[in-house]
Amino acid sequence: TEQHKLKRHFRKGIKNLINGNDKYAKELNENSEIKGSHIPENKKTIVFEKIFNNCADYTEIGIIQLHNKYADDKFKLVPARSFNYLLWKFLIRYYSKYRKKVDEPIENIYLYIDERNVAQKAKYDLKNYLEMKNFELPKPLFNNIYIEYVDSSTNSLVQFADMVANS
Repeated sequence: TEQHKLKRHFRKGIKNLINGNDKYAKELNENSEIKGSHIPENKKTIVFEKIFNNCADYTEIGIIQLHNKYADDKFKLVPARSFNYLLWKFLIRYYSKYRKKVDEPIENIYLYIDERNVAQKAKYDLKNYLEMKNFELPKPLFNNIYIEYVDSSTNSLVQFADMVANS
């Protein structure tokens, strides 16, 4: 599948990154991943080029950016609530254009989220929040919303997202 191809090319890009670089090889061995924040921009291109040269036909990257300077303090007070809201706003804008027909919802959406960044209670709140917002729409956007919380050290897609987020 396309998801497996993306994972494979990400891992090949990481292999190219650590080739001859003891620092990255050591981090990978010790942590089972190299954090995106630990890689300088010019080195990330090794991984990004591998993906873009091989997966560009079916890979899109969406970025949600919040400028803390302009965000209201009340909005930032409960990070889980802010995350839920921003994610929903992104999903509705991004996926509205992909519906084949306005009356037909997208069958499934799968979200993989790094479990290290989410409190246990927030895991249940996100799914409930997204489902509630989805069914508040005159025509639901998705039939099914699946959320999987994963350890980033075992999930190449979350590692790739971390690398993009730290660019």
